[in-house]
Amino acid sequence: MFHNIIFCIFACDTDERYKKQIAKIEQTWGKSEAIKILFFLGENGPLVGENYIHLENVANDYLSAADKQYLGIKYVHDHFNYRYLYVCGTDAFVLVNNLLNFIEPLPSDNAFIMGGHGDTRIICNQHVHYFAGGPGFILTKKAVQLLYPKLSSMQSEWLDICVANNYLTYIPACDLSICYFLKQLGVPIINVPNRFFNCNYRGYNNTLRGSLKCCTQSIDYGTMIACHNMTPSDFDTLHKLVS
Repeated sequence: MFHNIIFCIFACDTDERYKKQIAKIEQTWGKSEAIKILFFLGENGPLVGENYIHLENVANDYLSAADKQYLGIKYVHDHFNYRYLYVCGTDAFVLVNNLLNFIEPLPSDNAFIMGGHGDTRIICNQHVHYFAGGPGFILTKKAVQLLYPKLSSMQSEWLDICVANNYLTYIPACDLSICYFLKQLGVPIINVPNRFFNCNYRGYNNTLRGSLKCCTQSIDYGTMIACHNMTPSDFDTLHKLVS
């Protein structure tokens, strides 16, 4: 079966906080019949169903996000026919209609990664722009095909790079690592301003309990594709606003 876009969501079902986030996705934007959602989880966990993929030999800890991301992408490519793959976390809210309208005219046969609200780091003397993994980013099937041979070993290779160059704080940064490897493959990294927000639907960073205004002047529910740092009540409020 062909899917226009498949969501590869790195997740955890052994912690109640993250389990509730999974439920909120399923109760809100994840109900859209226009998309296919898969949650990639550690090897052991309570959730059972065709949308819950428990990955062999993968834990449920902070560092496992990279394995869930890379092995999730590999799983999708091995089992599905698709045009786009969207990677994000469980505290992201995606405005599905805005997303579908946005990707419709894009050249999907080309290889690229697209996202926003990121930053740039110097890795091995190269400037690498990356996108915050929470709100997510889009990969074309062609980009995944180029990346595919490395997916099984990519995290261990990234670990070696980080240790050898003393990038120890970058080890868990799977959003940075994927852009690094795509850059090595010559895949364009396309930044789209004011579409993918690493803050919540009001433009606040909830990691600081709402005390930090970030994108409050840039939020537009008519064009926003995704936001992040969403609490359970944020999910419900935004779902009502855009339904």
